[in-house]
Amino acid sequence: MQLEGRGYEVFLPQYRKETYRSDRRIEVECPLFPGYLFCRFDSKLPPIVAVSTVVSIVGRGREPEPIPEREIANVRSMLQSGFMVEPHPYLRVGDKVVIVKGPLSGVEGLLVAKKGKLRVVVSVNVLQRSVSVEFDSEAVRQNFEYN
Repeated sequence: MQLEGRGYEVFLPQYRKETYRSDRRIEVECPLFPGYLFCRFDSKLPPIVAVSTVVSIVGRGREPEPIPEREIANVRSMLQSGFMVEPHPYLRVGDKVVIVKGPLSGVEGLLVAKKGKLRVVVSVNVLQRSVSVEFDSEAVRQNFEYN
């Protein structure tokens, strides 16, 4: 990698994914965050974007936005755990979601967190009442059509 050759510390998190060829199933390494590479650098050094393979740096305007060390450490820990790690759509508390797996498939609601667990809240507006259900985060996706 060009960045490592210039002395930068880089981290390209990858996961193993099964894919199919015409006659067999194989495992391939894929980037966990396609299009992104983590790199430690001092913003006072010569611009890292001078490296031909760097398109841009994540940030606000022209200022690089540092990623908290804890977030990088969390990703590293997950990858080193031996558990199956794969990309997942980014969900935030308050997002409109739809359950896409299991017996509640099709249920639409809001994503909330309660005691460290994720729940989907469904409201009956006329009654001004709501109910919630705990679920596996892999069973939901964002729902942009839900009102």
